[in-house]
Amino acid sequence: MPALMIEPSVTMVSERFSRSGERDRLAPFARFDVASSYQFNETWKATLRVENIANARYQDVYNFGTTGRAAYAGLTATW
Repeated sequence: MPALMIEPSVTMVSERFSRSGERDRLAPFARFDVASSYQFNETWKATLRVENIANARYQDVYNFGTTGRAAYAGLTATW
C-alpha cells in the first residue's frame, strides 16, 4: 500500500434548469477538488481535502449559492 495518495477531481456541469418549468437557466461551471492522505504507519493516517480550489461561483439550485473554497483535514488512528 502506498504511503501517499493524491486524488484530483474535476466536476463540469453544463447550462441547465435547476428544476422543470423554470425560465431562468443556471450558468455552466467547472469545479476542481483534490483529496490526499498519508499513511504514517499501521496506526496513523492524515487526510486533507480541498474543495473548489479555483473558488468558482456557481449555483446547484436557482438563487441558492454554494460555499467557496474550503479545506478539511483529519487524523485517523486504527488499531
